[in-house]
Parts: sequence; structure tokens; C-alpha cells
Amino acid sequence: MFMEIGDYMIKLVVLDMDGTLLQSNYELSDNSKKAIALLKEKNIKVAIATGRPTELLKEYISELDLDGYHITCNGSVIYNQKEDSYLHFDVLDSAIVEYVVEYAKENHVDILLFGKGYILSNNNERYQFFTSRNQLLAEHDRSNLILMDEYKMDIEGKDFNKILLVEPNKDKYNTIVNSLKRFDTIEITQSKKAFIDIGPRYTSKGNAVQILSEYYNIDVQDVLAIGDQYNDISMFAVAGIGVAMGNATDDVKQYADEVAKSNDEDGVYYKIIEKI
Repeated sequence: MFMEIGDYMIKLVVLDMDGTLLQSNYELSDNSKKAIALLKEKNIKVAIATGRPTELLKEYISELDLDGYHITCNGSVIYNQKEDSYLHFDVLDSAIVEYVVEYAKENHVDILLFGKGYILSNNNERYQFFTSRNQLLAEHDRSNLILMDEYKMDIEGKDFNKILLVEPNKDKYNTIVNSLKRFDTIEITQSKKAFIDIGPRYTSKGNAVQILSEYYNIDVQDVLAIGDQYNDISMFAVAGIGVAMGNATDDVKQYADEVAKSNDEDGVYYKIIEKI
């Protein structure tokens, strides 16, 4: 059984996490869980598509008991947690990593580097938040966060799928982005205000949705994608129907086919209820 939306027959629903499926407190509401359960009952495939690394998605995959592959690091990784298998795994050029790490050190910018099974980070607010959150989780759902001395980050020989820089100062933010634009081997996007997401060239959630759809033998026109940030726009472009959350900016909403209620108003749940 599939959801009929206009001329489309939805067979795969792809959901962003932060600002979409998750409420502002980073928790799944009861209605969010009901939405996933409804899709599973209808035999409609569900995939998460997030800027987070796999390490920071584990707890939600467990809580929702989701099978199959999920998109992380804005599309540079497509991973099946239950089977511990990768459908797609792309990494940044080591020279880019060295440049960004050095830039972050010299300019005192918060930085997190996402690798296979671990996160390297300087001592910043996000590191502290997820370290504290680990204490609330079952051991198998905890993220492997490694605090590195910001002047002694051992990155040589390591592969990273994404780098996250966090800079709340608008002028410094723009300076960083402009300094990165000269590199033609990376993609730059935004998964949250003040975030600078750096991934391998041609990496995007939209590209990952295409890869995943081909794997499942599902036409992209039969995909429903829901998100709230700039890194979700590429999903809207390839999916049969794209839905922006009510909490998205007007810039993001203009690329969507429809707009849902906000994440704190269970927008995903009500949009899915509307469709089935």
C-alpha cells in the first residue's frame, strides 16, 4: 500500500531530523513516533536524511526501530545501522581538512570532524552537549566523541566525511564561507543557523536520495522529502514532492511544493496524516 499524492505514488519518505522530525528540545514527540509507525504499517519505506554524522543518529534509529539505509553527513554517507553496512561513503580531500583545521585553530572557530565511528572536536558547546547527552543513553547508542587539543589534532591519515564549523558572528561566518569558495573539491551548505557544513564535492542530500532510490528501485517521483534548512533544498529538487517545515525560512520554503506546520507543532505527523 502506498500514499497517493496527486499523480505520484509515494513509496519512500525521506525525513530531515533537526528542525523537522525532532522538536526543538532534540526529542521525538509521541506524534513523531506515530508518524513513523503509520508509514511502516503502510509498508512505505522511511529514511532519515541529516547533516548529523551516523554517531549522532544512532539513538533515534534505535528508538524508532528503523531498518534500511539512512543518509548522514548531508549525503556523503548512506549507512544501515542494523546491518552495519554502507551503501555510499565519500570523504574529504586531506589537504582541505588540514586547511580548515588550521583556519579554525587560528581564528578560534568551533570545529567538529566526522569520521567513520567517531567525532573529533575541540572543546565547544556542541561537544559538551552531546557528551552530557551520552550519559542518558544506552551504551550502544552513545556517540564516540573524542576531545582533541585544538593545537594537536591528529588528522594525518584519517578520512572525514564532513567538517562542521560553528560561527554565530555573521561577519566572521561570511568571511569563512568566502575563504572556502576558492576550493573546487568541496560542497558548502548550512544545516542550521551559524553552521557551516563542508563536504566532498557533489555531496548533497538530493544526490543521496537519488542513490538510495536507485538501490530500492524506486522512482524519485515516488519520494516525499520533508526538511527545514538549506541543506534540504536539494532533496526538494529531486523528490516527487518536497515539504518545508513551518519553522523553515522563507528562502527555503520557496523551493518546496508544500509547507507543513512547525516541528514543535508536529508538522511531520500532520502532513503524513493528511496524505494517508
